[in-house]
Amino acid sequence: MPDRSDSLTRHEKYREAIRAGREAFNAGDFAAAILWFNQAIDLMPLEEAGYLWRGRAFFSQNQYAEALADFRKAVQRQPDESLHWYWQGRANFQLRQWEAARRDLSRAIALAPENDMPYYWRGCTHMQQKKLAEAQADLDAAIHRNNQNSDYFQTRGMVAMSRGQYAAAVQDFGQVIALAPNAAAFYWRGRSYFRQQALAEAVADLSQAVIWQPQNADHYFWRGRAQYDLHDYTAALRNFDQAMALRPGNSNDQLWRGIARYRLGYLPAALADLTRAYELAPGDPLRCAWLGRAYLALDDPGRAAAEFKKVAVRLGEDGQPAYIVAAGYAAHGDLARTSIWLRLALNRTPHLLASLAQDPDFDPVRAAEPYQSLLDEFAAPA
Repeated sequence: MPDRSDSLTRHEKYREAIRAGREAFNAGDFAAAILWFNQAIDLMPLEEAGYLWRGRAFFSQNQYAEALADFRKAVQRQPDESLHWYWQGRANFQLRQWEAARRDLSRAIALAPENDMPYYWRGCTHMQQKKLAEAQADLDAAIHRNNQNSDYFQTRGMVAMSRGQYAAAVQDFGQVIALAPNAAAFYWRGRSYFRQQALAEAVADLSQAVIWQPQNADHYFWRGRAQYDLHDYTAALRNFDQAMALRPGNSNDQLWRGIARYRLGYLPAALADLTRAYELAPGDPLRCAWLGRAYLALDDPGRAAAEFKKVAVRLGEDGQPAYIVAAGYAAHGDLARTSIWLRLALNRTPHLLASLAQDPDFDPVRAAEPYQSLLDEFAAPA
């Protein structure tokens, strides 16, 4: 009995290869799909469909260079098809060729302005290019065309956060939670609330993030930060402990556990944490400042002064001169005035002398003297 394939025309064989390849593609068997699309291309190399689908199969296997080569051939054979430009843009995006991706996606939009996906991916490309206003405009356009895709809201929320638009970010992450709740949406909405100082809401969302993804140290760390700002230092400490258990050796976890312990009066333990945080990130002024505070609380003004001196040197001319004054008082054992100047420095209060002048016990002459003398003393590296 004769083989039916012998009676098929070349075009019929081509269509059969495309059909079988797409069936394999939809089943997730990309290697088999590529073999079928190879056959289709061999049969009719001037047709674009074989290249488009083989490119998509390569793309699904993270073979982006091979995918890009096929998408280019599809574009060459049918340059007026938006989908070809879209996939070429996607491949360029994965290859981090941002400007090429932007051009391809812009062409896809020009050919089919009603489609939402090219706007979304061009918005993502603008994000990579640090063009946040353009990214937001494209994401607005994508959402206008399709308001049921949670990824669009998630990405627009991230752009809003990057632009400091935290209320808008809260709204977008809320839409994600309504459409497809997930750990990242709760986490980033919690972070947005934190930046707005809506601390109770931040704790609630970050607690949800912990429930969804209990092995993510960031969720515990930022819940701890929100609880710390609510002055719930015991709860904050528990969260910093958990973050450290999940990622030992993280400098920020160590720093904030030390700060929480300091607030709770666990001074030797705080000093150990703050020392380790400094060892993990040497030279950081914030770590030096908190080390100085711990030494001050432990009645070691000499060590406190040395740490404040490091802060002053590292901040340079743009830093807070209050650290220099605090170091001077600490070196002389004047803990009360050291605390005053250190509080001003940590709060970044401007017009330091004017602020202290409101205090009836403030002695401006005494305050000015160590400031002037210590400028010279602390000019050399610590």
